[in-house]
Amino acid sequence: MSLRKYLRFGFVSVLVLTGVLLISFVLMFLAINKMAETLTTQNEVSQLVTDLESTSSNLAYEAKLYSYTGNKTYLHNYEDISAGDLSVKGQKILTSSDLPSHFVTEFDEIIVLSGEVQKLDSTAFSAVDNRSLPEAQKILTSLQYEEQLKATEDLLLQFKDNVSSWMTDEVAKRQEDAMIAVIIMLVSCAIFIGGIITLLLIIIRRIRPLFRLTENAKKLADGDMTVEPIEVKVEDEVGTLSHSFNKMTENLRNILKTVNVASAEVASSSEQLLANSEQTSEMSHRVLNSVINISKDTTNQQTQLNENAFALSEITIGVQQVAHAAEEVSTSSNEAKNRATRGQEHITNTVGQINSIQHSV
Repeated sequence: MSLRKYLRFGFVSVLVLTGVLLISFVLMFLAINKMAETLTTQNEVSQLVTDLESTSSNLAYEAKLYSYTGNKTYLHNYEDISAGDLSVKGQKILTSSDLPSHFVTEFDEIIVLSGEVQKLDSTAFSAVDNRSLPEAQKILTSLQYEEQLKATEDLLLQFKDNVSSWMTDEVAKRQEDAMIAVIIMLVSCAIFIGGIITLLLIIIRRIRPLFRLTENAKKLADGDMTVEPIEVKVEDEVGTLSHSFNKMTENLRNILKTVNVASAEVASSSEQLLANSEQTSEMSHRVLNSVINISKDTTNQQTQLNENAFALSEITIGVQQVAHAAEEVSTSSNEAKNRATRGQEHITNTVGQINSIQHSV
């Protein structure tokens, strides 16, 4: 399974576990709230029964005191006690709770019996008002009155026992429900935490090669090419990345080997070039010295040439003078020649004339 599918599965699992945890939390909250309501109802009903017992006994006590003494204080106390209408309060408590309907019926019976007793009390009070205390005492000590009080007390006691028994069972049931809800929530929390830990372990196991990749990448960045290949056990995105990284590392090693070989060759060539450059430098120095010498010789030759040119110029002038003189000599020679020729002609003529003279002689 690819890493993407694992992440998708983990995300869905987290949502499901979160939903289960929320549901268990809601169930626990409802169970605890229900138990709290039951306990509240138990306290209210218990208080109601206590108020009924107290009211019944206090009314009987105040009625008897008033019938024996005729003191209006006891009558006022009786009226104050009876003013608290427990019937309305009791009806409200019993109908607003989850108590069974027969408790409402029993409570109504108690109210009816209490009303009968109060009617007898009213009759006794009328006798007291008529100055007939013995008549009032007779009513309040009569068998009918005692039976009414006893019936009211017995019914109230029965109502109390029934309500207490039902409330005990109900509280136990609510406690059991709350305990089950708490257990469900705790189990859900454990499953949620276990699921999260399991998913984290699976994800960490899947992405563990990434930590090796990070370490090897740092080593490669620092120039350490001795990193070990990453062992790949899964064929997912991380596995593919690990394969690619291993291949890249091997290629880098090969490239570095090639670069090292090329560097060695370049170093060897550099040494040869350095030797050649030294030889070239030496030869350059020699050539430079030769050029300097040649320059010096050239300078000397230039000086000598200048001197020769000056001498040659003087020679040229002399030659020109000689040529001029030669020309003059040539002209003089020609003239001398001409003169000689003319002289020879004169001589020839003279000789011819002499010869003619001789022939003629």
